[in-house]
Amino acid sequence: MVMARCRLPNVLMRPTRLRWLQLATKEYVDTIAAAGIHYHTPVRVESPDSAGSLAATYDNGASGVGATLTNNGTQAALVIDGVTVNTNDRVLIYSQTNGYENGIYTVTNTGSASTNWVLTRATDADSYGASAQDALGEGDAFFVKEGDTGAGELYVMNTSGVITFGTTNISFTVVAETAVYEAGSGLTLDGTTFKCWRFAETQSPRCSAGPTARATAALAPPPRGACHRTGPAAAAGRVLSTKDETCRRHSRATAGPLLLGIHTRGG
Repeated sequence: MVMARCRLPNVLMRPTRLRWLQLATKEYVDTIAAAGIHYHTPVRVESPDSAGSLAATYDNGASGVGATLTNNGTQAALVIDGVTVNTNDRVLIYSQTNGYENGIYTVTNTGSASTNWVLTRATDADSYGASAQDALGEGDAFFVKEGDTGAGELYVMNTSGVITFGTTNISFTVVAETAVYEAGSGLTLDGTTFKCWRFAETQSPRCSAGPTARATAALAPPPRGACHRTGPAAAAGRVLSTKDETCRRHSRATAGPLLLGIHTRGG
């Protein structure tokens, strides 16, 4: 990798082998600061508009502390936005008919065919506080990690002024969306790396992720015409174009994964 220095009038930046550095203008930073966005611990899921108001009874607890939403409909395990939740999962609720019921909750009872599910206001969002990590106020932001429709969305609480829990309507708005990837048929996703497994000796490594994709295998060069695989004998690597889909393994070997790297340009 070629290392370079970028010199500005009062700034010296040195990119590292692990990451590229980026500069932001003072105007941009001032704008973000003025917006007053304060990040809280992400939520696992959000209850989307399409699901409507949860069928639940609200108890305001002690002015919001310990406040709960308890299922008053058909008893069943709680599923939100396609995800069956677990105890202690954080959940964003923003579509209740009574807006004062909205907020950030944790799952205290997942529910079943014989018990009601129960959500309890999260301890970092059960009291009012401006720009506080352990309270809820305007500009507080929550990233959504999972869900059929909500994964990758960033919500900000936009109710202005003091919040009186049990009285003040609490609202949220989406301010950003991030692409979320999942492995398709024949692929596994490990962090940011896709892996394609080849099981049959004569099976082609059909790992194309689009016309600009390349499959990269960290292995020693195989015999002419053979396909790469990972394994104890792996020592070096080369790039296989997706045009090599007809490549077949000539030597007998244990099946292994092909690692995919997505390129933004053709080749």
